[in-house]
Parts: sequence; structure tokens; C-alpha cells
Amino acid sequence: MTEEQIETYYSALQTAVQALETKDADTPLTAAIESAEAIDLTEYEDAGKEAFTAALVKAKAAKESGSISEKEAATAELKEAMNALVKKQPVVPDGDAEATAALTAAIESAEAIDLAEYEDAGKEAFTAALAKARAAKASGSVSEKEAATAELNEAMSALVKKAPPQNNDDWKIALIVVGASIAVVAVVAVAVIMIRKKKSSKSDNREDK
Repeated sequence: MTEEQIETYYSALQTAVQALETKDADTPLTAAIESAEAIDLTEYEDAGKEAFTAALVKAKAAKESGSISEKEAATAELKEAMNALVKKQPVVPDGDAEATAALTAAIESAEAIDLAEYEDAGKEAFTAALAKARAAKASGSVSEKEAATAELNEAMSALVKKAPPQNNDDWKIALIVVGASIAVVAVVAVAVIMIRKKKSSKSDNREDK
């Protein structure tokens, strides 16, 4: 084998090794880019977004025409930028909307009550609870609204409806019916007596003749 052939084989070997090294560098860079592109930045805090975007652009450029060392550096930088992103904390509702809705419903139910239909006992507590509920709705905290709702519901439950008044007309009608019945009986009795007297009178007249 000549020296020229040896150099040709050696050059080919170097090219093959370089290709393998390039492939080895491309694989993690490609994986890093795919992971980065799958990230929804709206779910993360603003801090770190700018560095992440720059690293992703740099990684894509290195993948296209960068050297092995540039690809390796771009891969490391992109991974670091991804790790630096901080997810936003989920917003936990403070319960104000729910508390307000429950309190509003209780107030509407209370305002629909006609206190004239209820006994006096409990009216004062009910009125105070309703006033407190309205104030809590206007400017109360969540806990105050919840407490006001519970108090108002309790006050409504404590109200006692008046017993329905007795219908005197029924008694009047009954008396009229009874009176009419007695009158009819009396009239009939008088008529019977009169008929009997007439019959008795005729019988006596016949005997005298």
C-alpha cells in the first residue's frame, strides 16, 4: 500500500468519524429544540422568557450550520434556559364570588317574606340579620359574607307563620241553616195542629146533628 493510499484511507476515516460526531451532536440538540418548541410560554412567568427565546433561536441556527462544539454549546444553553423557566402559580379563587352569590340568594329570599304573615317572635332577629346581610354584601369580607348568609338563613327558619284565622262565615251559615230548619219544623208543626183541630171540629159538628 502506497503512502498516497494510506493518506486517502486516513482522510476517509476522519470524515466518517467527524460525521459520527456530528450526528451525535445533532441528536441531543434536535431533542432539546423539540422539547423547547412544545413549551407554552403563556404558562410561565415573564422572567426567563427572553433568554429562553434567544437560546432557542441560537439552537436552531447551530443545528443548521454550526460546528460540533457550537451544537453542544447551543444544546447546553437551551436546556439551561428551559430549566430556568418558572411556571405560573394557579390562581386560587378567594371564594368571594361564591360567597356573594349565596348571600344574594339569601337576601332575595328574605326580601320576599311578608312579615305580616308571621308571629312577632323572631321578627326582630330577622330584621337585624337582613340589615347585616345587606351591609356584608356591600363591603364585607368573604368570611363576613358567609357568616351573614348563615345568620340570615337561620333567622328565616326561626320565623313562625301565624295560624290561619277561623272563618266566622261558616258558623253564620250553619246557624242560618239550623234556624231555617227549626222554622220549617215549627211551621209544619203548626200546620199539623191546625189540620187536626179542623178535623176535630168537623167531627163534633156531625155528632151534634
